[in-house]
Amino acid sequence: MDVNIKGFQDLCDGDPERLRELVELYLTQTTEQMLQLEKGIQTHSASTVSRIAHSIAGANLMVGVDSPVPLLRQLEHCGEQGEMTEARAIFEELDGQFKAMCIRLKEMIPK
Repeated sequence: MDVNIKGFQDLCDGDPERLRELVELYLTQTTEQMLQLEKGIQTHSASTVSRIAHSIAGANLMVGVDSPVPLLRQLEHCGEQGEMTEARAIFEELDGQFKAMCIRLKEMIPK
């Protein structure tokens, strides 16, 4: 997966320490939200799925990580419509993308 770190860099004005902190914060918060999203799918909580998917999509757009957004929008729609039958498969694809993105981001941040 190709990850564009430019959005993170723009938010940090090129400061490597701030970049590291922002990427770490993004990874920590998004990992927690992914766990909440998975739990919402497991418990068939459509409102949770819609809310969390929307939140993750917004955070991704803010930092310029656009690739998972279509899947997040699909999950958001599933939650809004109360149609959870496809949510598990969509989440599995999203989770694979997220794990690959985490690896790439960790490789890109300053040590």
